[in-house]
Amino acid sequence: MSDAIGPDGNDNPSAITQLTAESLRMSFMSQSESSSVDSVGKALETMARKD
Repeated sequence: MSDAIGPDGNDNPSAITQLTAESLRMSFMSQSESSSVDSVGKALETMARKD
């Protein structure tokens, strides 16, 4: 996808917009995964304390 952004300053605005959107999507997915792992870790810690 980054190949669609032209060299020598010949930028394609739609390609830049699409690349930005994909970057934001990846950031969202990364944060969601991190939150999920944290929640599971806390739940396991709570279960271990109850025994």
